[in-house]
Amino acid sequence: MQKSKSTVRLMAECRDRLYSKAVRLCKNPADADDLVSQTFAHAIQKLDTYTEDSNLFGWLCVIMANLHKNWNRR
Repeated sequence: MQKSKSTVRLMAECRDRLYSKAVRLCKNPADADDLVSQTFAHAIQKLDTYTEDSNLFGWLCVIMANLHKNWNRR
């Protein structure tokens, strides 16, 4: 459980950087905010697949890019 709490805390520290990337992807602040929220929700569900020695921000960016790609397919 300790890993989860510390990782979630680090994820919160990445929020501003993720939001900046999301605005560039979405071109709309409201959509960017939704994308970041969905990214965190998905990341928390898949937290067991994250290894602490890997780049958390990079992992979150990959999740966000995949979610954005899926949104564009719809």
